[in-house]
Amino acid sequence: MKIYSALQLLQILDKGGSTYPWVVEVLDDTGTPALFVVKMFTPKQIRQQHAVAKEVYGNVLASALGLPVPEAALVKFEPDLVATLDPEAKSRYEQTQRGLRFATRYHEEYVVFSDQLPTSKVRDYDIAWVYAFDNLIWNLDRGGERKKPNLLVRDADYLLIDHEQIFPFADDPDNPNTTVVPNFIRGEFLYNPRNHLFYPYLKKMKPATRQELFAPFIESLARLDPHILEDVGGFLTENGQLCADLDTITEYLCAVQANPEIFLHILLRSFP
Repeated sequence: MKIYSALQLLQILDKGGSTYPWVVEVLDDTGTPALFVVKMFTPKQIRQQHAVAKEVYGNVLASALGLPVPEAALVKFEPDLVATLDPEAKSRYEQTQRGLRFATRYHEEYVVFSDQLPTSKVRDYDIAWVYAFDNLIWNLDRGGERKKPNLLVRDADYLLIDHEQIFPFADDPDNPNTTVVPNFIRGEFLYNPRNHLFYPYLKKMKPATRQELFAPFIESLARLDPHILEDVGGFLTENGQLCADLDTITEYLCAVQANPEIFLHILLRSFP
């Protein structure tokens, strides 16, 4: 994962969620100016949710499973830049985490998904694949109680964003969760998907159609390296980030990959 230095603050996205993301200019690895959206997490979000690490985990896993995500990076704010911030921005900056911050490339041409789109259009966004992915990572925040889509769209294209609330069972590395894998093996999945963004669309389909749509994702699990997050976890730790319980996450991913038929059954069973 690349690390960029912010050159200037261009915009604070007041409608971008509770973290009020910042649009900043950086020099990318080719030396070209580029715009990135930086998540301004609070110390509490880092301490309790390991938000930066989870954003990275979600981005890496989505990409590995063939789902589109914006380019991710870690961004640092040098003291010289902080000194140029106006009083309001500096106040917000001081209330957020220190050190490297998670960011994704800014795609101004995309808009936030709207549930007012016709169903025929929504199906362009691989709804079964996205639903299965969010079940896999226990994503609490694509739809969810806050009803945030966390999906950017442009015509038939889309990008998945915001994964800081995934793998809630891994929030306490000092007290590893010992139930998530045995529960999965027994088919006892505690993730509730009914608030998911695409649940209503999938629920209207015939059971055979849903099973057919889920099949390619199940096949993709066979190609997933369940240890894929270990290297990036080491990188994050070396760069001062608090990481969620990666051992338990990896054990869970190994169990899912070894038992794809259980995961498929869980997906199908979520539609009574």
